[in-house]
Amino acid sequence: MQPFDFTTQSAVCSELYRNWLPARLETVYQRDRHTLSLGLRTLQGRSWLTICWHPQAARIHIDSAPPRYPIPLPLATKFSLKLKG
Repeated sequence: MQPFDFTTQSAVCSELYRNWLPARLETVYQRDRHTLSLGLRTLQGRSWLTICWHPQAARIHIDSAPPRYPIPLPLATKFSLKLKG
């Protein structure tokens, strides 16, 4: 797998800044232990930004909508506990 180094990160940030700002964050799904999908709405439409911080497969990219499933994941549980208590 290709490393996600500073040059790659700079290119991705530049593209996101150029094509996806301003955007409103509407929805956040935790797909698995290392991956978040952020539902973004811009003036041109809606899309999903996927962010993965896996030690061997880190990535950030525009993606299709994540599957919806009712599996409680650690991040979602933390946020729901903080909001309730």
